[in-house]
Amino acid sequence: MSNRDIYLQMPMEERVELCKYLQDSIITEKRMGVPMSRPGLYLRIMSEILGVDEIPLKCRKTEYTWARYIIAYQLLNEGMTEVEVGRHLGKDHSSVNHMKHKMEEALM
Repeated sequence: MSNRDIYLQMPMEERVELCKYLQDSIITEKRMGVPMSRPGLYLRIMSEILGVDEIPLKCRKTEYTWARYIIAYQLLNEGMTEVEVGRHLGKDHSSVNHMKHKMEEALM
């Protein structure tokens, strides 16, 4: 069973705790002087959750696609433009717009 499968079987409260733990560990690294941009931070958190070294930016596997959608949606909500988000995710602004709409549909 992969880390991703284990994560998906966890109760929501435990998932939230895991995310908080990962976020705290990344913040600690940042305080120690490990430079990391906001998009880099989200990519790191999502890769930790999925149990992979990094989120492939060109892979079409569902879990990676949705990880990129979540990252794009969060960065857009924090005020980044579609062009800026696309630059960090290796995508065109129209692809980022598509990601945003897919997330909005999923959240309805």
